[in-house]
Amino acid sequence: MASELNCTQFTEPWPDPGTPGADDITMTWLINTVVKAYNPYHYYLLTSIVSFSFISNILISIVLSRKEMRSSGTNVTMFIISICDFGCAVSGLIQVFVKNYTAKYSLAGIVFLHMTVDYLTVVLHASSLFLAVSLAFCRVMSLKITNKNRSQWQSPKYAVRMALGLCSPIVVSASSVLFMNSVQEDEEEGVHLQISDLSLANGCLYMKLILLNGGIYLKLVPCFSMLILSLTLLKQMEEGKENTSRSRSDKQ
Repeated sequence: MASELNCTQFTEPWPDPGTPGADDITMTWLINTVVKAYNPYHYYLLTSIVSFSFISNILISIVLSRKEMRSSGTNVTMFIISICDFGCAVSGLIQVFVKNYTAKYSLAGIVFLHMTVDYLTVVLHASSLFLAVSLAFCRVMSLKITNKNRSQWQSPKYAVRMALGLCSPIVVSASSVLFMNSVQEDEEEGVHLQISDLSLANGCLYMKLILLNGGIYLKLVPCFSMLILSLTLLKQMEEGKENTSRSRSDKQ
């Protein structure tokens, strides 16, 4: 069974855990050492971070939900981001509860709750990253366009459109994680999660595609896009300062 679950590489798999070949790998030893040292503090650190995120995003949402704040597209996007981050915090709290107080699942509903929470965590976190990209993109467009449509890129209407356009594909793409595991039930272990046959088929091809989707599309793409847009904003700000200084010198 261990060899069937060994999906650690795209070409040659690593030796099975516990074998002499696995013990000789430096990376495996390093990972195990770090995990063992961090594991006693994981629960307390995770709970502290999630609790802080839970409280702070409630306060941010209260402020940005005021009527006078909703007239700006930037504030609307930031409000949606705070909702996504609040959802991530709630999902994190549920994960802490499920993993620490339900070592063995007594009901199938708890298993499906675990799968749903994992899915929502991926969707909300990725949506938050893409919403930050939309915030920067609308700002770039508002500085770049010189006609009457310039102010529309900072309007609440455009903010909602960008949010729907960027987050809708994420909801569909992240649904692939729901098929990564399957719910199993037997007399010895009761109801539990197990890696699905689809994930293990064809050399764990489906599992690897999910990891690529989560790592590249849901993480690297928004981060790389944010970097490009940030550099573009800095360039536009420098050009704006140069134009202002030139106009002042011409007047003098």
